[in-house]
Amino acid sequence: MAGCYTNPVEALRIIRSADRLDLILLDVDMPEISGIELAKLIRDMTSKLVFTTEHTKNK
Repeated sequence: MAGCYTNPVEALRIIRSADRLDLILLDVDMPEISGIELAKLIRDMTSKLVFTTEHTKNK
């Protein structure tokens, strides 16, 4: 399974319906629920969970 989701609630639904995943990449900052909260809900679905985020530098 491969996918990219901008809605963490939709991602949660899809991940829960899938078999165990090899790798999950999560953004820390997401709408509705944070990546940290989502990770707590799906941590048993994978052995590799990686957090990413982006910060812009103010000029």
